[in-house]
Amino acid sequence: MSASAVDTREVRHFELEADRRARRLFLFVVIGFAILAVAGGIFAAWLLLEDETTPELAPPKPKPPEPIEEFGAGPPVEFRDDEPAVRRPPQRITKLADSLGDGDIARGLGRLQAAFDACARTHGALEGTIVNIDFSVGGDGRVGESAARPPNGKTPLGLCVAGVVKTGSFARSRNGRRDIRWSVKLHP
Repeated sequence: MSASAVDTREVRHFELEADRRARRLFLFVVIGFAILAVAGGIFAAWLLLEDETTPELAPPKPKPPEPIEEFGAGPPVEFRDDEPAVRRPPQRITKLADSLGDGDIARGLGRLQAAFDACARTHGALEGTIVNIDFSVGGDGRVGESAARPPNGKTPLGLCVAGVVKTGSFARSRNGRRDIRWSVKLHP
């Protein structure tokens, strides 16, 4: 045999051996990934089931008590023998404040801020423009009268803001509140 034939056989032998090693390595990698996948599935199942099977360490928080409504005695109920007794729910007694507080006014005007800002955009007011207004609120929470104070008293911007205040609604009270002076800051 010639030297070139021997060299070709040896090269072929090394190529076959390299292929076998590559196949074994591929097989080990596939088996390793399969083991990792099974272990990951078991771990995920354990995490999901752990929440359901572990006892709670702390007792659940108690629910806050429901508010108690006050009820009046209502009108006396008369029973007659010829008609069945009908139970009527007691009448609810509502407690109204004597007059509106500053917080009530601020909340009522806060609900109107978007409309105030629309007035500012419509009439070209600058950011941070302040319009001073005078108004009165009745016991039913409706605005009786409103007007802007100078320097915006007779301007279209002042009239628009006063008109928006006139559409507002506030908390109900026994006496309402008169002569309210308030400043509205505009953000066009």
